[in-house]
Amino acid sequence: EWTPPPLPSDEPPLPPGAVMRFRPPGRGGILSGDGRVFAHRGNEGRAVTILDVKTGRVRREFPEFPGISHLSFDGRLAAGSAGDLILIWRTSDGVVLSEFHRPPQVDNQFMFGFGPGGHTLLAPATDRTHVCKIDLASPENVERLK
Repeated sequence: EWTPPPLPSDEPPLPPGAVMRFRPPGRGGILSGDGRVFAHRGNEGRAVTILDVKTGRVRREFPEFPGISHLSFDGRLAAGSAGDLILIWRTSDGVVLSEFHRPPQVDNQFMFGFGPGGHTLLAPATDRTHVCKIDLASPENVERLK
């Protein structure tokens, strides 16, 4: 039978039902909406690791990857940015599916997320009072939502 490693003395107790605390090395991570996929950037360079949450196994490792900031609900797609360039890629193989420059009406902080179905990105407008919906099939089509 598997026994979790002991907690360091300065750690608070685990919540009821938890068997261990997971802290990947690096700069934090992102969980998919369905809770099945976790992506995190390591301490060194631009490496990104995609994990299966249920098993804890590594699904994929990418040694050189642009900034990852969001996963689609099912974890099949990732979004990130490199400067003004927004990239969408598959987490299964790292293939870039779309790359486009940030539309001028979208805020440059790149705080965005996938819309339902993973066909759109939602991002704050430059005035930060509205949300912009970017159609990934034609990123020049930006709809301003209220």
